Amino acid sequence: MGFPAALLFFAMGLAVHILSAILMAQAMEDKGYGRGKVRVIGLALCALCGLGGCLFVAALPDIVLQDMGRRVLKELEKKG
Repeated sequence: MGFPAALLFFAMGLAVHILSAILMAQAMEDKGYGRGKVRVIGLALCALCGLGGCLFVAALPDIVLQDMGRRVLKELEKKG
């Protein structure tokens, strides 16, 4: 394998790495982590650790879903 092929593989790997970090940032926003320390830590882990950072973001609890569940429970308590 020559230098141009190695450079191409490196560029493709770097592009995939950056794309995964961007997608994980979107996933954090969807889970309700708009700003703060958790978001900074998650983005840093995604950028530096790759798959480990992505697993960290995937393991974060979903704040939006928890809030929806709380609202449903409050409505049920009001009716019952």
